[in-house]
Amino acid sequence: MEPLSVPLPTAIYPLFVGGEKSVNALNQAFERQREIVLAIQRQSGVDEPGFEDVYEIGVLARLIDLKSLADGTLTVQAQVHRRVVIRRFLAENGAFQAE
Repeated sequence: MEPLSVPLPTAIYPLFVGGEKSVNALNQAFERQREIVLAIQRQSGVDEPGFEDVYEIGVLARLIDLKSLADGTLTVQAQVHRRVVIRRFLAENGAFQAE
């Protein structure tokens, strides 16, 4: 999400995602329950972000639509449900899972 955006409950946001782990996480979530935690990365220049590189407050969102673009990135429509606290990352199948 854009660092200047304030995600409001029930609002629908378009997202453009290109990071490998983010793309993997979105694809996995879309195939499963379609819920995902969205968090803002502290520094956009970090290519392989870890737990310390994202803000610990995120939002739980439901994926509404997911489309692959020609350059390998994804465009996603996500509806925000509520704020969540991210305690840690669990790596699974090339994507992060938040706890």
